[in-house]
Amino acid sequence: MSLDALLGRTARVETDPTYNIRALRDKAQKAVRDVGVISRSFRDTLVDVRGLEFDGRETLDTEGERAIKALDEAQRALWELASFEAPDDVQVRPGVLQPLEGVKGEKKS
Repeated sequence: MSLDALLGRTARVETDPTYNIRALRDKAQKAVRDVGVISRSFRDTLVDVRGLEFDGRETLDTEGERAIKALDEAQRALWELASFEAPDDVQVRPGVLQPLEGVKGEKKS
C-alpha cells in the first residue's frame, strides 16, 4: 500500500505523472528483498536435498539450479527497476494506459 493511500490522499496521474514510476520503483524495492529471502531459503533446502540419495535426485538438482538462476535474474531485473530515477519531463500518453495481459501460462477461471 502506498504512503498516499495510508494518508488518505489520492494520487492522480494527471497532476503527478511520476507517481506510477515511483510506485513501481517502491514495489520493486520490496520485491528485491522478498526474492532474496526466497532464494536464500531455497538454496539452503537444495543443499540439504543434495545430501540425500534417491531416484530422481538429479532432476531436483538440475531444476533447483535452474530455479535459483531464474530467481537471481528476477532479482537483478527488480534491482534495476528499484534504482530507476524518474526523469523530470514525464508526460501522460493519452489513451495508452491499458491493463496488462495475464501471466503467460496462467489459467483463466
